[in-house]
Amino acid sequence: MSLFSRILTSAPDNFKKRLTIQSPLSGRVLPLNDMPSLVHNERLLGEGVTVSPSGYQILAPFHCRIESLPATGDHIKLRSAQGFLLNIQVGINTARLHGEGFKFYAKAGAVLQQGQKILEFNLNKLKAKADSPLCAITLLNSDKVLGIEPHYRQAIALDDPIFSIYL
Repeated sequence: MSLFSRILTSAPDNFKKRLTIQSPLSGRVLPLNDMPSLVHNERLLGEGVTVSPSGYQILAPFHCRIESLPATGDHIKLRSAQGFLLNIQVGINTARLHGEGFKFYAKAGAVLQQGQKILEFNLNKLKAKADSPLCAITLLNSDKVLGIEPHYRQAIALDDPIFSIYL
């Protein structure tokens, strides 16, 4: 964990509001340090969690606007109504697949309701061709919160939270 980690094990005493972020994909929620990427281990893309996917769909975890969704499908940046930026990194070095194995249901600029499908990916192709199929889900502006409490568990997309944000 980096020096500036905002990971909490329980709610801070002085929080005013708690937001729970539902998992955008099914899989095992793990610490961000399990992501085989120095960028994520050093929290350069914010604090968050790693998901070892068992599913193949990325769903909008909350009402949001898609800020970024490149044709490679390797990452998705979502903005919540509260202004939080959530980044979903789909595997490691998946950009070099040039979108192969990805099917898009939305594009940058789209406004989505919670649960709307953003994309599908071929998990077997990710396991075979990417450096890792692990997905990092990070809060890009985590410096704006008191802390993040991860929920390490087996998660079903939209049924289970991946972390809580304390304001």
